[in-house]
Amino acid sequence: MSTTARPEAVSAVHPGSFRSTFRFHTVLGASLVLLVALFCAPSVGDPDIWWHLENARQFVTTGHFATQDLYSFTALHSPWINHEWLAELPYYGAYRAFGLQGLFGLTLLLLTAIVLATLYVAYRESDDIKAAFLWGVLAVLLSVVNFGPRTILFGWLFLLILLRILQRIRQGQPGPWWALPLLFLVWVNTHGSWLIGIAVFALIAVPGFLPDIGGLNRRWDANQRRRLLLGGLLSVPALFVNPYGYRLVFYPFDMAFRQKLNI
Repeated sequence: MSTTARPEAVSAVHPGSFRSTFRFHTVLGASLVLLVALFCAPSVGDPDIWWHLENARQFVTTGHFATQDLYSFTALHSPWINHEWLAELPYYGAYRAFGLQGLFGLTLLLLTAIVLATLYVAYRESDDIKAAFLWGVLAVLLSVVNFGPRTILFGWLFLLILLRILQRIRQGQPGPWWALPLLFLVWVNTHGSWLIGIAVFALIAVPGFLPDIGGLNRRWDANQRRRLLLGGLLSVPALFVNPYGYRLVFYPFDMAFRQKLNI
């Protein structure tokens, strides 16, 4: 007796299987969002947000980028740059529109985007939604210390976008290499964690240009090398497209080596 399934039977199985898989993925994603919401609720009162809101208010009302300290009593009018000016504007807009609820809503939206992007990138890397979910839970537990209306949330989101772009290139998919300089252009105006992004880009991209040693690294093919070179080289001048020029680019180093009290 033939065991070949009838066409109508096959077509009846596949849609249900897809719906079941989709529901399972959706449940895991929703579970991560719920976990984020539980940890996010008590952390909305981050005190730094008021300083950021005042910076944004002055920029919106005057139309000028800050170049001097307007807050300190002993260092009034000292040279200063607002290195997170672009990240402050969404928070200011949310606060002006909806008050504290707006701040909480934007924070929850950013954290949701971050955790779902983590789940997606991990799933595309491992092809195992259960393992990706566990990594998502771990990511939430490790990052909860910085939950709240903080500018670094944009840095996390940009890092995940960077990882996904590099992931697509490595997997031989049509990856938008041209998005790399655009990403770093926005990132440098948003948060100093762009330097971590450069380091991650180098750690992933550079080994693929080296000879394969004992199977420890996988070489890029010619097309991948071309795309990474173009994206990486164009990302460097993109960093200098900002209202403060080289001072904003070197600010993370100034923070690390000169601002000892902040560190």
